[in-house]
Amino acid sequence: MKISIIGPGSIGLLLYSRIKISGEDVEIVDYKRERVDFLKRKKINFISNDGKRHRIECDIKLYPSQDSSLFINCVKAYSVKDSLKRIKKFLKGKIIIALHNGIGWERDYLYYLKKGEFLRGIILRGSTKLSENSVKEVGKGGVIVEKKSVKNLIELKRVFERAGISFILKKDIEKDIYKKFLINSCLNPVAAVSGLPNGKVYEDGLFREIMFRIGKEIMEIFKKKKIDLRTKYKKEIEKVCMLTYRNINSMLQDIRRGKRTEIDYLNGYILKEAEKLKILLPYNNLIYRVIKFLEKII
Repeated sequence: MKISIIGPGSIGLLLYSRIKISGEDVEIVDYKRERVDFLKRKKINFISNDGKRHRIECDIKLYPSQDSSLFINCVKAYSVKDSLKRIKKFLKGKIIIALHNGIGWERDYLYYLKKGEFLRGIILRGSTKLSENSVKEVGKGGVIVEKKSVKNLIELKRVFERAGISFILKKDIEKDIYKKFLINSCLNPVAAVSGLPNGKVYEDGLFREIMFRIGKEIMEIFKKKKIDLRTKYKKEIEKVCMLTYRNINSMLQDIRRGKRTEIDYLNGYILKEAEKLKILLPYNNLIYRVIKFLEKII
């Protein structure tokens, strides 16, 4: 089975490296010719979570191979529509797994695909992109994907497990998606403002309290929308921060590189839901505005 990973970001490089090391047939697809040429010339520098360093040949293309049987889309949430537009002719009769932060990108899939032609998933393992061709793995979390009766899904599970990444298939992953959304909305923007790795953010009393207040507001919206996570969100925030203590999360990485963040699919999304319910979320509103300001000036 040939796997095409869309996007050479931190998660794309992490998954490619893990799967390539295990001996599987995998490639990366990217829209930037100069980046494709660069990564072809340079090997990927991958630091695995056990501290080992790997130099890996990069099989990267502008478009997927015709014999690709399964796609994993790892681009930023705001790039989903453009990524699908470029590869849509390769997707006929194939399945694509969507691994994106936040909520709201699903409508972009439905613009090109029918429901059931893409599977939502989440990845619970961190990665820090050190340079264009270098990535450091953080933590040992796995991947959770919607369980559907589709070809190659069981084989993909075996591929991931051979690569050292647990792969869980669940019929209903709504709660998992909302739980990750909650954690990312609390942690990512606060870390981006503070400039600190995840664990240090939690250890700072002020930043920890801001995360908790953002979380409390989000839980209020979830309650109104009858989304019952059955979770103690403060404990979940602490758990993730400690498990990824040294991780520089994706939003902080974006701010440092002067790139657009995914704030519109995190706190921006919950603010829109709150507006429909006529509920004010002062902490979410403040952190959203600060991140949008940083996007403009950096």
